[in-house]
Amino acid sequence: MGGERRSAVITEEDRRNTAFHEAGHALTALCTPGSRPIHKATIIPRGSALGMVRGCQWSWLYLVVMCLSLGL
Repeated sequence: MGGERRSAVITEEDRRNTAFHEAGHALTALCTPGSRPIHKATIIPRGSALGMVRGCQWSWLYLVVMCLSLGL
């Protein structure tokens, strides 16, 4: 993922387009059976990406399900 690129100059139009693009990824993940729940969505430039949608890690989900089933 990388750190935030503070030197990147992003126009308002590019921010808007990136937001719509990432929203499309998020909606696709929500509507796809068996996909991971969304953990984070951002339009802050990091590394070479202008934005990203990240799903939860399966190991983290497994831990949550185990804790819930044990009543913790």
